[in-house]
Amino acid sequence: VGPGDLVDFIAVAKGEAGEALSRPHDATFRVVGTLTIGGQLDSALGFCDLGALAAATGRAPNTIHLLTPDLDHALEDAFAAAQGLPERLYVDSWYSSQGKLRRDIEMVRSVMYLAMIAVMGVACFNIIGNLTMRAAGKGREIAILLTMGARRRTIALAFATMGLWSGLRGIVPGLAIGCALAHWLTPIMRALEALLGTRFLNPEIYFIDFIPSQLRATDALLVAAVAVTMSLAASAYPAARASSIRVVTALGG
Repeated sequence: VGPGDLVDFIAVAKGEAGEALSRPHDATFRVVGTLTIGGQLDSALGFCDLGALAAATGRAPNTIHLLTPDLDHALEDAFAAAQGLPERLYVDSWYSSQGKLRRDIEMVRSVMYLAMIAVMGVACFNIIGNLTMRAAGKGREIAILLTMGARRRTIALAFATMGLWSGLRGIVPGLAIGCALAHWLTPIMRALEALLGTRFLNPEIYFIDFIPSQLRATDALLVAAVAVTMSLAASAYPAARASSIRVVTALGG
């Protein structure tokens, strides 16, 4: 159906004792618009004017929906609101129906964080190997600097700075590309589906038919901070090795 079409509404309700009504309620409604979220709810959820629906079914509204700003405390907010009403109510929240999906998403996020940290850890081995070879190849120059009065702390700081710079050369462009892909992931996947003529998520199987993505500044800053910390940690061993070079041995070789 589309806007302007007429649909016949038939409601079969249960009585107080559980017996079916003798005659179902029916009414005709006109569609004024459609709402698409890209999931199973598109074919299972409809909205109607409250007064018109009450007149068609002969029943008063028996459900109160509460909008709360914090999803994680929705059930607590619902209980708090129900306590101020004179009648006893059955309190429920989205967590009872969609909580499993939320937990699955949180688990995937945790696994992705661990996988990302593991990838950055492997990449940091390149920093360790590169700086270690530089320390071994520049042993004579480091010894000359030490004889000229350079402090070993200065040598260590120089290698730590080199390790940090090597990390930043990958962090900055990687963060920019990652943020761009995260921000435009949904339209990019739509374009790939149109180009390949296939659907990555079948709405008959999955709850949604698109790949959602939300770019959070806290996530990007957390990844950048972890990457910078790991770059500094990776340069600690080469820096300590370079600053501990024995002058006599290096110059004598």
